[in-house]
Amino acid sequence: MIGIILAGGKSKRFNSEKSKVLHELLGKPVLSYSIDTLKSLGIEDVYIVVGGKSKDEIMSRFQKEVKVVDQKIPLGTGDAVKKVLEKIKDIKGEDVLILPGDAPLLKAETLKKFIEFHLQEKPDCSIMTTVFQNSKGYGRIIKENSRVIKIVEELDASEEEKKIKEVNAGVYIFKREILEKVINRIEPNNKKGEYYLTDCIHIINSLKGKILAFKTDDHEECMGINKRDDFVKAFKVMKKRIIDEFIEKGVTILDPDNTYIESEVEIGRDSVIYPFVFLKGKTRIGKNCEIGPFVYLENKVVKDGEKIRGGEQ
Repeated sequence: MIGIILAGGKSKRFNSEKSKVLHELLGKPVLSYSIDTLKSLGIEDVYIVVGGKSKDEIMSRFQKEVKVVDQKIPLGTGDAVKKVLEKIKDIKGEDVLILPGDAPLLKAETLKKFIEFHLQEKPDCSIMTTVFQNSKGYGRIIKENSRVIKIVEELDASEEEKKIKEVNAGVYIFKREILEKVINRIEPNNKKGEYYLTDCIHIINSLKGKILAFKTDDHEECMGINKRDDFVKAFKVMKKRIIDEFIEKGVTILDPDNTYIESEVEIGRDSVIYPFVFLKGKTRIGKNCEIGPFVYLENKVVKDGEKIRGGEQ
């Protein structure tokens, strides 16, 4: 399977000098979460499509981890995928997994189930969907029975279509042969004048192909980061996940709401973390330690049994 991560957006709504995928979320860039998730599933051929804002920085920062494809002129998701397909003609892979670079909350377990669903059902395309009570901003899923007929983007949706709660999570698996066949038939007949990857769905249906939706119940995982408040929401979810994982591993965190722990921190069993503690970078804390209150540690090592109180570093 070949993995494609779409990271060529203009990030207009994020209102930043740099691309939203480069902003650090709990110790690493938003884009790193998508890369790490694919790598954890054993997908070796991973391509990132870049274009527009922060293109050069993304290329220099991630080209050792994955292959980077320059879209040059951002003309939409369909054009982005087309650029990758042009690069991988000699690369083996029957299926193409596509996901956005601004969806750091997507769990590897969910993506694994999605892949298993696709391999079992063998459709021409599988689409990950979820249900949002407020579906504004997301592409609506139009179905007939269990099959997906089309995806309508927010700007192009009718008032009736905007009432639909099941939305596109922006995660797809295409049979590569089908994708290569339909990608050149996409036309920019929309209000943005872009080549939408979602238009492949309509084209595949016109060829009597099979398109299925894989609906996940955890809508938080599918939340993309478009605006600053989305970033704050993602921060809260990811922060809770990290802390919950440490608690399950035998670490006592007395006040999770007032504790900050980044994604690459390690804490040993039976350690106690007091309120107002900030643990950043590659900080390593041993077993049976006591940290806090009011402690800030960045890239520090704390040996087994040590106690660190406020003001000590």
